[in-house]
Amino acid sequence: APDTPTRGAHGAHGAHGGHGAPAGAPPPTDARWSMPPHDPRIAMTPMGIEHLVPPVTAWLPGAGLDPAQVPLARPRELLRVADGDSITLTAAPVRRRIKGRDVIMYGFNGQYPGPLIHVQQASRITVDFTNHTDHATAVHWHGIRLDNRFDGVPHVTQEPVEPGATFRYEIVFPDAGIYWYHPHHREDIQQDLGLYGNLMVQSGDPDYYGPANRDEVLMLDDLLLGEDGLVPYGWEHANFAIMGRFGNVLLVNGEPSWSLDVRPGEVVRFHLTNASNTRTFNIAFDNADMKLVASDVGRFEREEWVESVPIAPAERYVVDVRFREAGAAALTNRVQGIDHMMGTFVPMVDTLGTVHVAGAPATPDHGAAFARLREHADVTREIERYRHHLDRPADLALQLLLEDRGMPFELVQLMRLDTLFFNPVEWAGTMPMM
Repeated sequence: APDTPTRGAHGAHGAHGGHGAPAGAPPPTDARWSMPPHDPRIAMTPMGIEHLVPPVTAWLPGAGLDPAQVPLARPRELLRVADGDSITLTAAPVRRRIKGRDVIMYGFNGQYPGPLIHVQQASRITVDFTNHTDHATAVHWHGIRLDNRFDGVPHVTQEPVEPGATFRYEIVFPDAGIYWYHPHHREDIQQDLGLYGNLMVQSGDPDYYGPANRDEVLMLDDLLLGEDGLVPYGWEHANFAIMGRFGNVLLVNGEPSWSLDVRPGEVVRFHLTNASNTRTFNIAFDNADMKLVASDVGRFEREEWVESVPIAPAERYVVDVRFREAGAAALTNRVQGIDHMMGTFVPMVDTLGTVHVAGAPATPDHGAAFARLREHADVTREIERYRHHLDRPADLALQLLLEDRGMPFELVQLMRLDTLFFNPVEWAGTMPMM
């Protein structure tokens, strides 16, 4: 069952565990449950739910640690790895300075995001992983076709890596593209606290993508901060199970205010990954031309011009963007939130960062190549074998049902009200108590 909020004192916890729940009693913690912050553009629901708390222990990392003694997270570093090389990857607490606050989070190799691992297609590498977090964990290599025993899903493809333990992964890279690595064990805590990083797999074909002046890798995320810092997590099992844990601070490569300097006419290839647990972004660059060239599974048959890129959790997209003239080009997330009580939509625009366009024109000038929408005959040949299936009726319909138990009366009434309308995409966390 999902988390079942109950009336009670802050810090109350249930007697049962959940998937990935640590053994033994909860660790000492000063964390307390409080009302999650809400979007000021949406009125709070007057249903008397502000006193409800989840029946699990409120937990935050770093209990008993002096924040000054926790290493400050470093910006992500590029890690070029050759075929046959071995690297180390360590998950451990780090200190982050976000919106003027020091918060203790997690990082791979002391970085946030984790190292950008750059390899050539068809390479094979070894990764020695060590877990120095409070929870058992593992590393999942998202999108990589590799031996199942190294896929990093605890209790499914491997046993979890306990705190203080190590595991050796052997990773192969048969396909070019942008991929990412993250835990598949209590992702609600570990991934949300910063355990994620990208893998860039370089094609052996120098013309795999069209020409660009540079590549930039952007990881999109959000973080939920309250008055006292991070909003706590459930120790025994996940809370925020119904609507997901929307953050109120949007991050690009771990920063709430990302920036980039480019020259007029420069073509930048952006490799985008959504590392958030529930937020779907709708990404756009102001004052620039953008075309979609690839996604999770590689290049498209045909490139196309787009005004924005909707990108759901765990998805990756590759876009080429040309910044025509000097000035500022905002990177924005443009969505519509919904006021569930009033049944109205609220336009929401968040600026994630700024591209500063200045200086002499970019050289070489890739404007002519950028203006052409490329087609890839090899991709068309791959798809052609399956095209006759695309319009065929489904063989099987799978219906998924969710049953909740023990929900407080107020939330049950709220859920019944919410069934009057189903918006196709929950773009923003306008019901934080859900």
